[in-house]
Parts: sequence; C-alpha cells; structure tokens
Amino acid sequence: MSLEGRAKDSRSRWRALLRERGLKCTEQRLAVLQTLETATAPLSHRDLLDRLDEYQWDSTTVFRNLVNLSEAGIVSRLDLGDHTWRFELLVTIERETPRHAHFLCISCGAIECLADFPLAETTSQLHFAVGRRSIDDVLVKGRCTICVKN
Repeated sequence: MSLEGRAKDSRSRWRALLRERGLKCTEQRLAVLQTLETATAPLSHRDLLDRLDEYQWDSTTVFRNLVNLSEAGIVSRLDLGDHTWRFELLVTIERETPRHAHFLCISCGAIECLADFPLAETTSQLHFAVGRRSIDDVLVKGRCTICVKN
C-alpha cells in the first residue's frame, strides 16, 4: 500500500475510534492523533502546535482537543515534574497500548518512552516496596547517552 493509501486508511480508522468513544471527528482531532501517532516520545502542547503550524489553529482549540482525547481514554496526559503536560497515545488504531514508564534526561530534558516497562507489571513490584499505594506513573531520571558522552 502506498504512503497516501496508508494515511487514508489511518484517518478512517481514527474516525471510527473517535465515533466509538463518543467524540466528533474533526480535522483538528485527526491531525492531533496522526501527529501523536508519528511521535517517538510524549509531546507538549507547544510541541504539537509547532508540528501543526501549517494549519494555524488556535492554541486553545488544540489544547481542548487534547483534553477531550485524554478524557475519552485515547490520549494520556503526563506530568513529568517540570509543570508541562505532555501527551501520548494510549490507543493506536490497531490496539490499546499499555501504559509505561518514561525516562527524563536531567541534563537536556529529553524524554524517552520505556515501553519495555509496562506500568501493570512495574507497579505490581512497586506496590510491595511502597506499601500498596496507587501508582499512576513511573518516571526514571538520569542522563541520556548523548549527555553522558558530552
């Protein structure tokens, strides 16, 4: 299938998922979902606006869409301790993606998904260590390989 064909297929699957979750299918929501789908790490509202710059959409509209997608369980809203919300997909057009830990570089601020550490398994081990508290997110801080080399 061509790149254009895959993009159309992706859009039709996102449309179906939005309807399934009770949301209107708007161009803004589709663009936000497709942008998050291609991201390799969670994106801030500003990151999304920069990537969607060609559309010249109002920042409030994009933020409201992110909140609606989060409330519908399609997008996860993360607070990594720097007072900036970041967003990533909880659901892809094929399947639900497990919630996972994240790595934050304390030198350059780079964020990386630690997909090999799904929260369901990671938190079961942490519950023992912290006394069965509710754990919603796991954040590992350190220095990324680029910063370690420098």
